[in-house]
Amino acid sequence: MSTSYATSIDQSLSRTSNRELFTGLGIALAIVVGIAILIPHVHVLRFVEYAALMAFLAVGCACLTSMRTKSFPASRDRLQVLGIGTLALAVVTWTISPAQASVHPIFKTPLKGNVGARPAIQVDVVDDSEVFGTAELYLTVQSSRFPDDVRLIFPVNRGDFIGCRSRFIQLPFEVRDGDVILFNMLDEDDLSPAEEKNLLNACRAGGYCLEIAGSIVCPSLTLLAHPAFCSASEIVGEGLVIHYRENTFKNVGVGEYIVQSSRPRAPNEANRVTLVQQPSHARAHVRVYFPGRELQ
Repeated sequence: MSTSYATSIDQSLSRTSNRELFTGLGIALAIVVGIAILIPHVHVLRFVEYAALMAFLAVGCACLTSMRTKSFPASRDRLQVLGIGTLALAVVTWTISPAQASVHPIFKTPLKGNVGARPAIQVDVVDDSEVFGTAELYLTVQSSRFPDDVRLIFPVNRGDFIGCRSRFIQLPFEVRDGDVILFNMLDEDDLSPAEEKNLLNACRAGGYCLEIAGSIVCPSLTLLAHPAFCSASEIVGEGLVIHYRENTFKNVGVGEYIVQSSRPRAPNEANRVTLVQQPSHARAHVRVYFPGRELQ
């Protein structure tokens, strides 16, 4: 009898020790993942979230369902508390997902790694005239999530696009329903030939440059679209093109687009946004579409 009782005690202690060990590991993992997803600008991969959630659920359920050790009520109570805590952390981890917590280091837009969340635009010029000759048109794009001093700038009918009246551009940021995308058509009047050449050369690779706090820079295009663990300074690097001067560009058309849950996959499916110069002079039309969106 004494040998059987001692064996039972050893088995119970072993089960209790293992449960507490696994529960402790689960809570440690929860803390690590919790810290990771709350650090801004860190894009934690989706499979990490699912793996962590499954681990939490397994440890929590094991603790809550293994209450057969009657000889040690204190250990049982401790395991139950740890199990409940682990399940609670699993719920928090699932609710505050990496996709929701991660933001772009420059644009402050979501980072879900979903190509279908990145819009593209078609720009159609309606009127490129000015008092003397043809206006030198550039388009700037901002999201309602951008900081006030950040915007993308695209040549419309300059550089390689002289004579073009339409452009297709894939934007390097993601959007959510309800976001507002603001478009401004600009007429350049005050860049020197050398400055404009530098700007157009910098835009040649990706089709655009980035304007940040009074300077136009050529960022690392791969890092800008997929920043992962990068900081803003790493994306911008040493890509200064020109220092932006007040009144370099004249605004000749404004329009905005509100992102809807129903997103067109092609330009011909999209409603057009007219860029209007006051009082009612249409300069261009813009269509916003989502070529990476999955078919329903």
